[in-house]
Amino acid sequence: MPNLQKRWMRLLMALFAVAFYGVTGFFAQPRAQEVGCTVEGCHADLLAKRFVHPVARDDCGSCHESSGAPHPGGEGKEFSLLAEGGDLCLTCHEVISEEGSVHPPAQDGECLTCHDPHSSEVRGLLTQPLPDLCAMCHDGYQQPEGDSGSVHGVITSGKSCSSCHRPHDSSLEKLLIKEPPDLCLSCHTDPVKNGERTLEPVGKLLKTSQFVHPALEMSGCSTCHVPHVSEYPYLLTGAFPGGFYGKPKPESYELCFGCHDSALLETKNDPDATQFRASNRNLHFVHVMADKSRSCVACHDMHASDVPHLLRQFVWFGRWRMPLKVVQTDVGGACTPGCHQKLQYKR
Repeated sequence: MPNLQKRWMRLLMALFAVAFYGVTGFFAQPRAQEVGCTVEGCHADLLAKRFVHPVARDDCGSCHESSGAPHPGGEGKEFSLLAEGGDLCLTCHEVISEEGSVHPPAQDGECLTCHDPHSSEVRGLLTQPLPDLCAMCHDGYQQPEGDSGSVHGVITSGKSCSSCHRPHDSSLEKLLIKEPPDLCLSCHTDPVKNGERTLEPVGKLLKTSQFVHPALEMSGCSTCHVPHVSEYPYLLTGAFPGGFYGKPKPESYELCFGCHDSALLETKNDPDATQFRASNRNLHFVHVMADKSRSCVACHDMHASDVPHLLRQFVWFGRWRMPLKVVQTDVGGACTPGCHQKLQYKR
């Protein structure tokens, strides 16, 4: 009998201990909504990055709705989103326009393709920095193979792609922020540093010069340049020498022959090929098809000039600002550049 009483006493004490522990344990662990979602040990890592979505910091309930199931400790369906996909984002953010051009991820409500909803190391809550983020979908913006290729410097510096494109929608084609050529001249009105070179202030030349390259007036910058990457120097659309000298063959100047007649370089003696000749002797052929082929830029400014035929008043030869001293007459002309003595020609 005493042994039976001891067993009953032990059983009662065990039941009491279990009951007491359960009650105190319940009160010792507060409910999630009372302590917040982002406390240490819960979802603090969601807000651990440099830029935090304000609504994620202030009110998780703006996007997430409780199903009423206990949390933590539920089966994984304690919360649901208040709306699906982009509809949720548009409860706070501006509605995407249907006019002009719309970025497909924004149009399809796939905001998470580009943005993290909680926090990010990149401004704008982007999932990757630019241009890497854009390159996930838009390929062909890496440095081309070979030594002659070129990449638009703005892609890898400053605001990158957003210097020219809006990320969500635009009233213009291709999500542009301005119409060309105004878009191009928002940078190229002043000198632009590009590596070791300083690009000339094209916008200023166009405004102040007497003569403008007709190609610019017809179709703008895209007649000769591509906006992102080219296999040719200076983002050109066709072959052209990358410096003062080129190779003495017409195909080296493919870009120019989109408008100009290739007879400028192909014929040594031809009275109809060019006005730059001495009698029948083609002086373009003399300058360009020689062993040391002088590029067109040795004598011509490709954008604008105060001299007819877009002739330069000087040209940079290394660090030397070399004068050309060109004189044109009704029947020919003369030049006294730094590279040779005064020479006259007569058609």
